[in-house]
Amino acid sequence: MDSYANRWALGRKLGRLACTVPIALCGALLPLSPAAAAPAAASPLKPFGPFEITVPAGLGCPHFDLVITVDEGVNRVAKELHDRNGNLVRIISAGRGATETLTNALTDTSVTFKTGGSVMHTTPNPNGTYTQTLTGHNIVISYPTDNPPGPRSTLYLGNVVFTISDPVNNIILGIEHTSGKQVDICAILGA
Repeated sequence: MDSYANRWALGRKLGRLACTVPIALCGALLPLSPAAAAPAAASPLKPFGPFEITVPAGLGCPHFDLVITVDEGVNRVAKELHDRNGNLVRIISAGRGATETLTNALTDTSVTFKTGGSVMHTTPNPNGTYTQTLTGHNIVISYPTDNPPGPRSTLYLGNVVFTISDPVNNIILGIEHTSGKQVDICAILGA
């Protein structure tokens, strides 16, 4: 699977992936749909999980494949918000966390997090990009094509705000703000 397809698959499962990982391994990144005439009601998403996904070496961590395992289903609710003209102004996705295990595929070293949940706000910008604001427990995986460039996998316990190119390719154009604790997953696992 090429890096863009892999990023989309990861984003769909983990939030960004991103993946953000609800951790936003705990956010469900939703493709943006055409604007509706009226605000949409909150729609529960079907739980997904347990599942396992592998982020190839050089994308999530510099020197090893990063295996992400979610041990239980993750329930999320999403809502699209529209202005009075029917234009999409924000997508909110929120839900409880799950048990996430991240493993260095070369050494089988792993770390497990029991997450408390997360909230993801995705806002379209006038220039066609999107701003994502993640709160709670989120793992953001930065690829070499991102700004700042990866490979890097960081657990944020708090808040992270960044601009992405679009919800499909999900390229990070810049991290605007972080607060709270940051944990370098690659360093923990022996990068």
